[in-house]
Amino acid sequence: MKMTISVPDDVIAAIDSQSERLVISRSAYLTTIARLHLRGLSDAECTAQINELLEKTKMPLAPAVREVTRRTMKKSEW
Repeated sequence: MKMTISVPDDVIAAIDSQSERLVISRSAYLTTIARLHLRGLSDAECTAQINELLEKTKMPLAPAVREVTRRTMKKSEW
């Protein structure tokens, strides 16, 4: 999919510099960075769920982690 966005010149220069250093296209670089960022958001959401569960239940960490894992696995396709 193609899209048009406005990006400041200094940011484009930094993106181009990094993509050239890695010998990949600008598009590949931006895709990789976006995926890494989104994965980080997923990690942050998981942490937030654990914290919420701990706060609600006052459960020790290990059972809380098991519960969040169970909920996450239920949502995942196998």
